[in-house]
Amino acid sequence: MNLTNATTVGEFDITPATNPHPAVTSNAFSIQNNTNVFPCTTCRDEYPFAAQAGKDGAIVAASASRAGDQGWVQFAYQADPTGARLCVWNIDATVASATAYPGIDGVQDAGYNSTCIALPTLWPLTGKDTIILPSEITGWVTCPAAGSNQGCFLSLIALMPWSGGWLNIVAYDTMGLASQWANVSGGLIGEGGGSTAFFTTNAQVANVLRGYSCVEPYTPPLGVLTPITCPVNPVAPQLSGEADNYYPTAESNNLKSGPATLTCPPFSFSCSISFTATAP
Repeated sequence: MNLTNATTVGEFDITPATNPHPAVTSNAFSIQNNTNVFPCTTCRDEYPFAAQAGKDGAIVAASASRAGDQGWVQFAYQADPTGARLCVWNIDATVASATAYPGIDGVQDAGYNSTCIALPTLWPLTGKDTIILPSEITGWVTCPAAGSNQGCFLSLIALMPWSGGWLNIVAYDTMGLASQWANVSGGLIGEGGGSTAFFTTNAQVANVLRGYSCVEPYTPPLGVLTPITCPVNPVAPQLSGEADNYYPTAESNNLKSGPATLTCPPFSFSCSISFTATAP
């Protein structure tokens, strides 16, 4: 979903309408809310990522952040049969691309930093004990009042029926996402490391992606986001959107997306795109 103005919130909702059965590694999946790649306003020589040594002990220059690098943020729920976690990933996309994960000289996970909490896996995604309920990944940027010496924060709140309900986590906006969030993408996809979630022919996923100018934070269990005028701007920015294939993450699925419906009234506080994905 493309937004004409910088947005502070992106959201990804997903409802398994039937009982999907991954063909490989049962019940390993993630639900991701990914931002666009953006200029890293905080990056400088070896910050926020210092250079790492390769397998031969030599420093790999490409593993260090530099001014002019590109940033990227992922809000994610990741689960497999051993457990689950809720994570905010701050990524130096320039470093990650240059080192090819793990890539050059065996450097592991260069350019990646995660803030995570471990969660129980109470029910599986598939099988006789699964629960067919909506889930939701919501991320937004929160910045302190003018004059504060604190930076901005990345907040993630999630509704995860497989791990017990409402969950939340907060991380620092290390890469400078604030005022540069212009795209929302995500889905029910592979758990990580470029993996693919495979579903059989009885799989169907209803998707809703939403973007907001600003929101009034909510308190679970109400689960209501109230779009509001951004405090720093007395006139709410006009949002617009379109369905596209912008998926910067390496994880994927084998589902085929149906026609997308865009709801984005002129001069609105929010836009949404909805579509249903089914197994081919």
